Amino acid sequence: MNQAFSCPHCHQPIDLEASFTHQVEHQLARKYNQHFADLKAEIKKREEELHRDKLAMQAKEKELQLEVQKAVDTQLKALQAEALQKARSEQQSAIDLLQEELRTKSETVKSLQQKELLLLRQQRELDEQRAALELDVEKRLQSTLAEVERKALEKAREETHLKEEEQQGLINALTAQLDAMKRKIEQGSQQTQGEVQEVALEKLLKDTFPFDEIEEVGKGVNGADLIQAVRNEYGRFCGRIVYESKRTKAFSPAWIDKLKADQQRHNGDIAVLVTDAMPNGTTHFGEIEGVWVCSFSNARALATVLRMGVLKVSEVQTASENKGDKMQRLYEYLTSNEFQQCVRSIVRAFQSMQAGLEQEKRAMKKIWSMREKQINAVIDSTTAMAGSIGGIAEGVMLALPELELDTCEIEI
Repeated sequence: MNQAFSCPHCHQPIDLEASFTHQVEHQLARKYNQHFADLKAEIKKREEELHRDKLAMQAKEKELQLEVQKAVDTQLKALQAEALQKARSEQQSAIDLLQEELRTKSETVKSLQQKELLLLRQQRELDEQRAALELDVEKRLQSTLAEVERKALEKAREETHLKEEEQQGLINALTAQLDAMKRKIEQGSQQTQGEVQEVALEKLLKDTFPFDEIEEVGKGVNGADLIQAVRNEYGRFCGRIVYESKRTKAFSPAWIDKLKADQQRHNGDIAVLVTDAMPNGTTHFGEIEGVWVCSFSNARALATVLRMGVLKVSEVQTASENKGDKMQRLYEYLTSNEFQQCVRSIVRAFQSMQAGLEQEKRAMKKIWSMREKQINAVIDSTTAMAGSIGGIAEGVMLALPELELDTCEIEI
């Protein structure tokens, strides 16, 4: 039971229990506030330490990142230097290879140009010889006719009618010879072109197949133009390929029959007709009645394929004698569309290579033409400058023989 006390001053009642409780609560509150303040200060101190540790960790992390970046940069520079060195080496190798290829192709183009120049020179010499022959024949004819007429007039009264007939016969013989020579001269150009192609075909076959025997059929002898005796790597005879060369404006079907007869005459295995004028329906090459027809540009490719066929047939004949069924199948294969397709694919590859070579030749000719124009421009400028200086100096300047006109070459 609570005891009530009164204040001696104000005589107000005092509750001792409430006063004691208030005092205890006040002490506890102060104690816990102090403890809370201490905890708060401790937490703040730890937060500051953690912040300092975090800053230190960040600094160390930045240093580590810088070291890693430096190592990566160093490794990257080394790899870049190695890659650059490798690329330069590969590029130099490619440049050396291209330069070697360019040199080889330049030599090839130069060789082809020299051959073309030689052919043109031979053609010009043939034309000059033909013109000289025509002039000489005409002069001889005029001289002979004048002499015959003079003698005939002088001896007309002295000689008998028989002598006159003999003289007339001589005149007729000379006239016939003149007509024959004129016809021969007119056909000379076409024959010369055909002979040039025949010579070129013979050289092509000899260069392409050095181990084979390329035989030219003599002029005036019935037969084809060229006979190729195919031999294998051991020098063993394997078969014959018969070639006929034509260089005319129109194709004649009679060539096929003649070449087949020549093939039988020469005991040939395959017959090839090389002609500028292709038959109807044939563009580059094809087979007509057992005879292969092609243009001169495709002759090398077709000859290579046909020679391979002859070698294969010979191998089969050697390894499988008395086996008619296999030979029949092989013959059927050689005359089948499959074999023709193989031949066409190989010839197309040769045509593509030849087209590439022609394109390179045109490109090189373009470059040479540009250089020639540049050189001519320099020579013209130098000549003009020398002329201007010579005009100003009035004979004081030294003479340049290279720029002087050779009066001995002037024709009046």
